[in-house]
Amino acid sequence: MSQPKRKSRSIGASPVLWGAVLTVGFFALLEGGVIETLLGNDAHQFLMRYAAGHPVEYCEIAMFFVAMSALVLKRGQIMGQLGRLRESLLGPIPEEGQTAADCPALLAKLDELPARQQSDYLVGRLREGLTHVHQKGNADTLDGELKFFSEQDADRAYSSYALINVIIWAIPILGFLGTVIGITMAIANLDPASLESSLSQVVGALGVAFDTTALALSLSMVLMFGKFAVDKQETRLLEMVDARTSEELLGRFQDSGTGGDPQTMAIRRMADVMLQATEQLVERQAKLWEAAMMRAEERWQEVHAVGRQLLEDSLGSALTQGLLEHAKQVKESAESLAERNHRHWDQVCEALASAAEDAAAERQIQQQQCELLQRLINGLGEMNRLEDSLQRNLATVSTSLNLESTMESLAGVIHLLNARISRTLPGHISGNSGNDTELGHAA
Repeated sequence: MSQPKRKSRSIGASPVLWGAVLTVGFFALLEGGVIETLLGNDAHQFLMRYAAGHPVEYCEIAMFFVAMSALVLKRGQIMGQLGRLRESLLGPIPEEGQTAADCPALLAKLDELPARQQSDYLVGRLREGLTHVHQKGNADTLDGELKFFSEQDADRAYSSYALINVIIWAIPILGFLGTVIGITMAIANLDPASLESSLSQVVGALGVAFDTTALALSLSMVLMFGKFAVDKQETRLLEMVDARTSEELLGRFQDSGTGGDPQTMAIRRMADVMLQATEQLVERQAKLWEAAMMRAEERWQEVHAVGRQLLEDSLGSALTQGLLEHAKQVKESAESLAERNHRHWDQVCEALASAAEDAAAERQIQQQQCELLQRLINGLGEMNRLEDSLQRNLATVSTSLNLESTMESLAGVIHLLNARISRTLPGHISGNSGNDTELGHAA
């Protein structure tokens, strides 16, 4: 196929192009009134609200048509390949089998197929299998290589859904973006001063928010179910391709170990020799690796010992330096503390000396007070003695006064008796007058 034809075919199979065409056609029918004529006014109003009410909805519809175009094109390719699986592309297998030398002819037969079949999974799988046999010269490892090719096709099939997966992921994001825009418009149109007049604008903005989200979720669900159906068909196609590839290639080529060709036997012996040499080389290499690992381990031990010694030396020097600096700081702190203590002790000694002087003065004052108190006590004793003497004097005086009054009373009594006696005995009284006088003097 020429390059212009291949390029035009790739453009014709582009989902972006078909999605753009479907988007333009859909909105042209919607705006031109064709949908209203075909489906009625209610359907037209419904589509106008949910598909053409906001620019975000236009984007969602366009992305939906692109994804749907990709799914439809992919399903068409899958159905075409399923229909072509019944054809035998390499022809019947000969009874004696084929060799690796027949691979170029089989590859040429595949190249003669129509251009629309060149991208089929079966054609690609057969081409890869024949190329492998031709390069290896035998089909001993063909079974494992076919499994590898099958895994590669499964990976390519999964990668072919990249655009669809991105759109399925992006449409809900656009819906959420429309929600944010609608809520922002509602808040911007909300006017507390004229709430009734702005209520319709707020409701319309909220409608945009909910409509874009509802449309996005609906379209993404449709795309997910459509992708699931197409992916299931493609998985079935790959399974059938695996079976058809095994039928076409497995058993087609001769067994390299049972052939009677001398060249083949020589090659087999050379292969055995190479295998033994390889085994010996591997064994020797393993011993060399073991010796190298032992030397590396010994070197590691030496490096570890040296590193440990260096680490110990560095840590020891660092600790010594740190301890010296710490001791220096401690010494400076101790000297500073001793100096402060010395100054404080001098102040304490001065305070104690002052207190001692005050105590000596106080003691002298107390001694003087004791002497004064002793003198006062002595004076009180003298006063007590004087008081006793005074009491005794007073008692003596009192006794003297009482005796004098008694003598006077006795004298009076004596005079009275003398008077009575003189009246009774006049001579006797007169003869004894001298005695009376002496008696009175005695009294």
